[in-house]
Formats: sequence, C-alpha cells, structure tokens
Amino acid sequence: MVILYSLIILVILVLFSILIFRWLVPNTKITGTANELSDEEQQEYLNLHNTTGITVTALKSSGKASFNGKIFPVEAAYNQFIDEGKEVKVVKIQGNKIIVENNNDEQT
Repeated sequence: MVILYSLIILVILVLFSILIFRWLVPNTKITGTANELSDEEQQEYLNLHNTTGITVTALKSSGKASFNGKIFPVEAAYNQFIDEGKEVKVVKIQGNKIIVENNNDEQT
C-alpha cells in the first residue's frame, strides 16, 4: 500500500513539474537568421554602392562610417587600416556587409 501511495505521489510531482516548466518557459518560435536584413534595409544597403562617406571610427578591418547622414557598420577592403574622419567609398555589398576602401589617393 505504501508503494502505491509513493507511486501516486511521484506521478503527481512529475506532472506538476511539467506544468510548472511549461509555464516558466515560454513557447517562443525563432524565425529568420542572425544579422538578416529586412527588404528595406537590403535596398538601403544596395543603394550605397559607389557612394562616398566619412569614417566615424577608425577601421581596423571593420568599424563605422557615415553615408548620407546615417551611420553603418562597414568593413575595410583588403584589411586596410583607415583612420577616423577619412573619406571612404563603398566598393561592394555582400549580404549584410558593406565593404569600403579609402577614397583618398594616399593610403594610410
């Protein structure tokens, strides 16, 4: 009889634990992929091709640059080091990456 009561209590505890777990952990579905751009953002990136801008941070292979008054994360082509405040040109858009190179004749 004690074994029967123990099994009943064990089943009740397991069911209670499952209910608590489902209540605590939300049923959330993740869609998309990391760093995926919306259609509007992708078009905005594509429109930057051949545009010139100014680096907001030094590009030590990557950093930030301003184009048309908006700041974007960028990567320097050919692993260039480009100082802050230098003019850069967008040479390639690769997915969510904006590839730029120094637009001055003098490379730093």
